[in-house]
Amino acid sequence: MNPAQVQTMDAGALAQTAAGLDWQAFLAGAGIARGEAVNVAQPPAAAAIAGLQRELPLADWKLYFRLRTTDVAAPLLPTAFRDAHFAFRGKAPGGQSAPRAQQERAPDALTEALGDGLGALYMERHFPPAQKPG
Repeated sequence: MNPAQVQTMDAGALAQTAAGLDWQAFLAGAGIARGEAVNVAQPPAAAAIAGLQRELPLADWKLYFRLRTTDVAAPLLPTAFRDAHFAFRGKAPGGQSAPRAQQERAPDALTEALGDGLGALYMERHFPPAQKPG
C-alpha cells in the first residue's frame, strides 16, 4: 500500500470515486455512522471492485468468498486442508520445504486476523519476549 494514495472519504465521496456500489448501506453494515469518513487505501481498486460488483453475478461472488474463507482458514483446519494449503501457498511460491511450527505461525495468524497495529499490541501484551518472532 502506498500511503500517499490513502484518501479519507465519506459515502458520498466513495459514490463519486467508485460508482455502482451502495456505499451508504455498505458502511452502515460495517457500523460506520452516516457522514463518517473512512480511509480508502487504494481508490482505483475501490472503483474497480464497484465495477465488478455490477458486472458479476451474485453466484460468482459467493463462490469467490467461499474460496477466500477456505484459503484463510485452511491452516486452522484438519491436516488434509493444512497440507493442501501448504503445498499451494508454502512450497511453490514460498520455497519452504516444510510448514513452520505452530508457535512460529501463531504471530502471523494474529497479525493477519487483527491487522498490524492491533496484532502488535496483542503480541506485546500476551506473548513473552522469547516467543516473539525475531
